[in-house]
Amino acid sequence: RLTLKFPKMTVLTRQGANDAILGHLRERRSEVILVRPPSSAADLDIFPLFHERLIVVAGVGNSLCRARKLDLSQLLDASWIQSYAEISPGGPTFDAFNAEGLPMPRCTVVSDSLNLRFGLLNTGRFITMIPGSVLQYGPIRAEIKILPIKPLQWSAPTTIATLKGRTLSPLAKLFIEEIKSLAAPLRKEPSES
Repeated sequence: RLTLKFPKMTVLTRQGANDAILGHLRERRSEVILVRPPSSAADLDIFPLFHERLIVVAGVGNSLCRARKLDLSQLLDASWIQSYAEISPGGPTFDAFNAEGLPMPRCTVVSDSLNLRFGLLNTGRFITMIPGSVLQYGPIRAEIKILPIKPLQWSAPTTIATLKGRTLSPLAKLFIEEIKSLAAPLRKEPSES
């Protein structure tokens, strides 16, 4: 939306683990980052945007797509593809299975790549979780079906972080306001959507 308003603007993005992204901010190579809040944030201004919900999905050829009702215990033996953060303590997969007194399902593939997830979903053999923000705003690269499992949620919010005391450029301020606007629908409870 910003590039439509300001066609000559350039946006540089970087992706990576929290430590790498925080390094870009602290070294002043980035003005604004979207990140889950770090444990050490005394030098940051942090604005919570939303708690990311993850939706359990399968490729349309997966036999689980025929189920009208599922619970987590029925997904223990499925071929999962998950990210490292999702299966670590504090991650939604770990926390959801732990809350039900269930062991973590064995992940057949562990990767942070959404492209790999979509590719494996196309085989009909795998299940995964897709962030609700990706389902709302991102391109869907595979024929998928949402499985009838209550969405799982990150315990830590997705936040905007800037350096305390740093004067932001007008473009960075516009970017922050646009992100807040885009995040508004993601703050709603699933029943409100």
